[in-house]
Amino acid sequence: MSSAARAAMLALFHSVRDQQRGASAAELAQPGSPSEQAERASHEAWGRVAAIANASPARAQYACAKGCSWCCHQPVLISAGEAITIAAHLRHELTATGQTQAGEALAARARRVGHADWDTTWLRERWSCAFLSREGTCSIHAVRPAVCRGYHSISRTACEDWYVGDSTRVPIDRVSHMGGNGVLHGMIEAARAVGRDDHLYELHSSVLFALSDPDSAWRWAEGKDPFPGIWRMPLTTAPTEPVKPHAGV
Repeated sequence: MSSAARAAMLALFHSVRDQQRGASAAELAQPGSPSEQAERASHEAWGRVAAIANASPARAQYACAKGCSWCCHQPVLISAGEAITIAAHLRHELTATGQTQAGEALAARARRVGHADWDTTWLRERWSCAFLSREGTCSIHAVRPAVCRGYHSISRTACEDWYVGDSTRVPIDRVSHMGGNGVLHGMIEAARAVGRDDHLYELHSSVLFALSDPDSAWRWAEGKDPFPGIWRMPLTTAPTEPVKPHAGV
């Protein structure tokens, strides 16, 4: 990537992050239960990612389509508010049996998280997302995280080659990817500004905790640790280089 392109991507990141920080803070200030606040803030942020992707110059080149799921075999980092929102969606949409099954699938993935190189291992072994259905579709598509919404390949063949190990690089739309990461950073910084949790969490372990313990939403709203004991990543500064081309930060 040229220095000019890198500068443009970083400028986009900073602009999106700053806009999202203000928007998310405004949503969190609205009245409602902690779960309602998390849902409103998450959906507003997710809508911003969609708008960035729809306006991207590369939009017409997107190769992503229903049933294509090569990208669903890599680690995903989310905010506490997103985890709470996804868990609320599962409780609303699934029966008690369905929630138990979802919890078991999440736990199977979460058990693999916790060692020093879990993200590298995830990529190397191509573990699939617990929300990937047998038909190759996202079972939580309506509430999928910001980084997933910002990840768009422009070559299905390259994605498949990457999955089987014949390639180390997938051409993606860096505008939507950087925009998605800017939105996520803005959400986290807004939470920090109002005294709420400001860490990033691995998708499966955080959603599992939020699904198993509804009180996590109240702890989040009170500025306490929403998911005690699970792995987390502190969000410190904005990236000085474009983020890696996978659904991380």
